[in-house]
Amino acid sequence: MQVRTLIGIMIAGTVLVILALMLSGGGIILILLSQMITGFGVGLANPTTGAIALQHAEPGKEGEMSATLQFVDSFYMGVSIGVCGALIALAETLQWGISAGVLVVLTLQLVFVLISFLASLRITELVHQEHQPMSHAKDKLPM
Repeated sequence: MQVRTLIGIMIAGTVLVILALMLSGGGIILILLSQMITGFGVGLANPTTGAIALQHAEPGKEGEMSATLQFVDSFYMGVSIGVCGALIALAETLQWGISAGVLVVLTLQLVFVLISFLASLRITELVHQEHQPMSHAKDKLPM
């Protein structure tokens, strides 16, 4: 599967969670199903992006790339849990309610997934340029 397809699955899951929270009769079943869809997209995209990163690592730098990927995975989880928890606590402190805080967090999650989708379009374009035959490669020297 392409990374864009996997990101699309994550977008669909996140939108469904937001809709389930906004609909009065959305219920826990819809929220659970949408989180499963999001988790499916994340579960497939994470190893795929790691494999792509390792594939494009400079020769001899694969270990460094692997260590960087592991650090980013761990760091991101810690930061995202802390920031999201703080946003939910802030919403509760401002008396918006926990549901509003969760909605803010999910909206932020959707924004980040959309940004990653846009980045994947740019990265795909750069990778395709990198792998063109010399007769089709763009001249990068200024004239």
